[in-house]
Amino acid sequence: MIRSQHGFSLLEVLVAFSITAVTLGMLYQVYAKGSTAVSLAGDYAEAQVLAESQLAGVSASEAMPSLEVQGTYRDKYDWEMRIEGYGGDNQESAPQPSYSLALVEVNVSWHNRGRLHRVDLQTLKPVVRSSTDDK
Repeated sequence: MIRSQHGFSLLEVLVAFSITAVTLGMLYQVYAKGSTAVSLAGDYAEAQVLAESQLAGVSASEAMPSLEVQGTYRDKYDWEMRIEGYGGDNQESAPQPSYSLALVEVNVSWHNRGRLHRVDLQTLKPVVRSSTDDK
């Protein structure tokens, strides 16, 4: 008497489930890392916009003293801005131009998943010299 077998053996079913479990585990890790990367990229973009807006808010004027300003944005981003004179002002023999330069530096930092992240931007802004600076 010959019996015909239909279906899968227990071993074949266990192997198929094992392969499926490993594949789904790898797909989950890829998805989790991708969503973490997207979240971090969004944080960097927001920090970049904050730093650029702080730089744009500094207007060139006659009175641009050296100063440091700090603040917090949305209870997540800590920022600080420093403004200071930028070299070349001590050349006595050359005629002095009607402007000088100020270095404006903005640093934005935040914590994500226990790690500190930073965005640092710098620019030079022209400062109009007053007539008393020409002495």
